[in-house]
This record gives sequence, structure tokens and C-alpha cells, in this order.
Amino acid sequence: MSDETSFFSVAYQLNLNVEPLPEQTDLPDHEQFLNQIPESFKLANAQQNQLTDISSSLQSLGEAGGALKHYLKAQAEKLDRVLTYVLSLQDDPNFRTDSTHFGGSQIRFSWKDELKVGQLVKMKIFITSEACAIFCYARVVDVMNQQPFNIACEYALIREEDREALVRASLHVQSKLLQERANARRQQN
Repeated sequence: MSDETSFFSVAYQLNLNVEPLPEQTDLPDHEQFLNQIPESFKLANAQQNQLTDISSSLQSLGEAGGALKHYLKAQAEKLDRVLTYVLSLQDDPNFRTDSTHFGGSQIRFSWKDELKVGQLVKMKIFITSEACAIFCYARVVDVMNQQPFNIACEYALIREEDREALVRASLHVQSKLLQERANARRQQN
């Protein structure tokens, strides 16, 4: 990214919807963009942020806060399953593909058709492990190989809380991969 902070990316497969836009398409203004975000995406991401805020507050309550935190976590897991299902209804099989890498500034995926560097795509990113989904616009920055094409896109229009969700999810994936490696090393010894 030229004028923004670049984030690390992690090799991981996420379900995506990628809708290539005609060349010379302009980004919508911020208001139009916000109106295009599916309501279920906004709801799921707001729920994730509230749970994080509440969890921090409960720690100050001591033992009673721990019991309440455990109960709320169980309720949140149930809600996450419902939200994951609701979000899956937004998945369009005509535009479906999987990521190969993702992070807070860029995403890479395979695509059946060649896209042009600079071309805009409308994207839905489904992060089932976090029970959230992200709607954004991205710009193609790299096209490799031949069919299927390996496409890299930088996010061109994304809500800041959605970028934070991508960063958080990539850190969770990285942490999980490191734990798996450490466990594998221990088992070898």
C-alpha cells in the first residue's frame, strides 16, 4: 500500500465472493459504500466488538465477573452459530472462491478469469472462525500464472472496524499455526 500502513498476511483459506467490476469503474462515495454493506455483516461485526468490550469490563468484577463471563461466552457461542448461518446466506456461488493469503491490507485468491492490474472488485470475505463477514472494494495489484489466475488485491474501500477484524483474524490464525508447530515439535521429541 502506498500511503497506508501495510500489514502482514498469513496463508489461510477463507471463503470469498469476488465480483469483478468493469474497467474504469469508480469507487462509490463513503455514504453509498456504507449503504451497500449487508445488514447482517454490520450486525455480526458489531456483536464481535461488543463481546470484546464486555469481556474486558468483566475482569474488574473478580470471581463474580468470571462466572458471568463464562455464561456470556456460552451465549455468544450460540449467537455466533446463528450469525454464521445468517452470513452464509449472503454467499453467492456465482462469485465464490477461496483466499490463499489474507491480512489487514491485502488478500490473495485464485480466480478463473484474468483480471487487470488496477481493476476494482467488489468483495465479501467470510471469516467463519470469527463469526463475521466483511464487505469491501479492492483493487487488483498483481496477477500471476495462468488459469486459474493467482490474484492479489489491496483493499481500496473498507470500514476501519472491518480492517481491524481482518488483522485480528490473521493474528488468531498465526497464533494457531504457531501452537500447532510447537505441539508437533513436542511430539517429535
